[in-house]
Amino acid sequence: MYTGEQATIQAKEVDMLLCDIGEWEYDKIRFVWEAKRVGDKRVNKSYSNLNSKYVNEAIYRFIRKEYAAAVNDAGVLAYVLAGNVNNIVTDINACMGNIRKNPRLPATNHLQRGAPINDFEDVYRSKHNRTEDSRIQLEDSHIQLHHLFLTFDFE
Repeated sequence: MYTGEQATIQAKEVDMLLCDIGEWEYDKIRFVWEAKRVGDKRVNKSYSNLNSKYVNEAIYRFIRKEYAAAVNDAGVLAYVLAGNVNNIVTDINACMGNIRKNPRLPATNHLQRGAPINDFEDVYRSKHNRTEDSRIQLEDSHIQLHHLFLTFDFE
């Protein structure tokens, strides 16, 4: 059982896996979701740190094959704490070009609006070259990430 005592930067476990019934072998996974909290830094400056973690602790873990090494499509569930989703996506894209921990990601890796799911419009996608070493880009290994920004009205 996990106790929650490990820092998120060290706890490299994905949040949800979709696989066939009875299949827990990592090479038989069909889809992987990672979940992260995000927020609009215009509402609270500390949310800027969450958006940076979204890039470093979610997107980059997929790129480096720490998550979902056996699949080419995966997703990130973004739990919006406060603010405007468009602003948050703009901040995440800006963060990709201004990363300290990892190599900067080019604009071709930025989140782009995806097709809505029924009435749900906060859907984005991004495409990335994958590598096990963040300094080496392999042209024949790609992953497409599906980003769902989930907002909640608690009032």
